[in-house]
Amino acid sequence: MEICVDERCECGKLLLKKTPKGIEFKCHRCKRIHVIPLCELTPEARDRESNAQ
Repeated sequence: MEICVDERCECGKLLLKKTPKGIEFKCHRCKRIHVIPLCELTPEARDRESNAQ
């Protein structure tokens, strides 16, 4: 089961798409699709991050 979440502007234009691979976006100049991989934080890392803020 593949879950995709789209982030769109108020005008309806697609800005980002969250997929199992990570965050995908398309370059408006060259039309290439780029993927930014997401990593899952361990509970310990999540605690350290919240304490640092």
